[in-house]
Amino acid sequence: LAGYLQEWRGQRDKLLAWNDPRLMQYPSSVAITWQTSFDQLGEQAKRLLQRLACLAAAPIPESLLDVEVPETAADEDAYAALAELESYSLVTRADDAPAFTVHRLVQTVTRATADPARLTEALGWIGRAFIGDPGDVRDWPQLDPLLPHAQAVATRADEAGVAEPTARLMNDCGLLLHNKARFAEAG
Repeated sequence: LAGYLQEWRGQRDKLLAWNDPRLMQYPSSVAITWQTSFDQLGEQAKRLLQRLACLAAAPIPESLLDVEVPETAADEDAYAALAELESYSLVTRADDAPAFTVHRLVQTVTRATADPARLTEALGWIGRAFIGDPGDVRDWPQLDPLLPHAQAVATRADEAGVAEPTARLMNDCGLLLHNKARFAEAG
């Protein structure tokens, strides 16, 4: 874990310091602009953004905010944190569905600077949300919107060496894809 933290801090510092005026039309990098917004956020909004950065760059159902995040304060107001993120244009709510997105660039910069504990939180959070029987077509409407996020966070956790509930999530994602005859993705 110490090596992982050291590598994380090194990547964060490189990303925040990077600015090549030959490639950029702006006086400072996107990471510095992001940092300015991030520094103004409250603690709950910061933690939520760091967890969201572990997910896929796909629409996130707002119902995920109703799922308790393991090992965090029960008094967290995820909807207030989401509203704060939206006020800084760090998330965009969909007009036609109860969902929101986090831009890929915001996710990338956030991941590079996030506390590594947020990956474990995101993994447990998606693990609690991605429940149901992947073989039961009646559970697919609940599982489908979470599938890209379960795959993304499980992949990141696997790369970081986090075993549980990574294995279960990967298995359930594979079963869902297999049962939907999406064999190439399931393999």
